Amino acid sequence: MTQPSALSADLEALVLKHGHKSKHQPLMLSDRIDQDLEMAPEAAADLVTDFFERFAIDPGDFDFNRYFPWQGIRIPFLTKWLLKVWGVVDYGQSEPLTLGMFQRAIELGKWDTVELRSLCVAAS
Repeated sequence: MTQPSALSADLEALVLKHGHKSKHQPLMLSDRIDQDLEMAPEAAADLVTDFFERFAIDPGDFDFNRYFPWQGIRIPFLTKWLLKVWGVVDYGQSEPLTLGMFQRAIELGKWDTVELRSLCVAAS
């Protein structure tokens, strides 16, 4: 597993276009989309869509619900049934989604959750 060395200018511009972080604060590879950038799920979904299109990244096994779990009302039986009918995986808790993961996906040309998840483990 290779850590990306820096955030590319193109990725930084894309994040600033969708993000809520001040342009005067430097973005870091360890920045988490939801917590550090305070990005709402709707804005994050737009960022992800633009990311895959702009950089022509193979989405591989990317699943938005892994990073932003379903936030609807949870009635255990009904929720489980609805998610199954809709074909949505319920991960329960969110996993970190960092700028370093996006940068590494650009370098790989695809989204590989196992490799990208290891970036979060290495950073902690």
